Amino acid sequence: MDMNDIEPIIAALPTSVVEATLLAPAQAIGNGLKDIIEIVFSPIKKANLYVDGKLKKFENKIKEEVEKIPVDRLDDSKNGLVLKALEDSRYSINEDIMQTLFAKLIAASVDKSKNQKITPNFSEILKKLSPDDAYVLLSLKSQTLWPIVGFEYQTESGASNKILKNHIIWSDNTFQDLNNIIPVLKSFGLINVDYENWLSSDIYLQKYDLISSEKLYMDYKNAMPKEYTIITPSKGYLEVTEYGHLFLSIVSP
Repeated sequence: MDMNDIEPIIAALPTSVVEATLLAPAQAIGNGLKDIIEIVFSPIKKANLYVDGKLKKFENKIKEEVEKIPVDRLDDSKNGLVLKALEDSRYSINEDIMQTLFAKLIAASVDKSKNQKITPNFSEILKKLSPDDAYVLLSLKSQTLWPIVGFEYQTESGASNKILKNHIIWSDNTFQDLNNIIPVLKSFGLINVDYENWLSSDIYLQKYDLISSEKLYMDYKNAMPKEYTIITPSKGYLEVTEYGHLFLSIVSP
């Protein structure tokens, strides 16, 4: 039957019948999620009453995200992904930012326009991210390439010892030490870092030049070992990978 033939029939139905027909899949998926949440978190709730309040907040976040999905896109064929995400989220239930990212992932897992792009590794990544890792990753979403700097100590004889402290230069020209965060994001294939090359457009060269006037530079200069006489910035760049952008498109608010 052609859609042009179906639409008049739908229009003639009582509103209550149409609403009931459309809401049934949403209610079924919502009830299914609630049941899975209860199963996954039941042992923790019994052991720690504090978790119950956090869990309610998490449930509400999931519900809000699922309710944003058009009814015709709801799909419960990937409940394995939902179950894994819920199990992995138990490690982050106390952190609001991680709740938000897991809620986005769980909702995307029941959205047929997105769930074909999701792998079990997505929830594994979220499980292993700290809140600080997550905030930095979200901040990287707005562009693919970012300038970063390290430092190189040199002696008069030419010997050098490159100290790759990963300081990113944000859009507002502030610096942030990502030395503990970059290895984590890189290990998941979300970013790459290159100190052999750098960004050469004028806007980035101006950002690299800022480092010489930064307190950060003076701190490293004052901490320079006695055998070294010269300290120079080492330019590089951070790249958000294609996989990183895909991951962010699924989990970011």
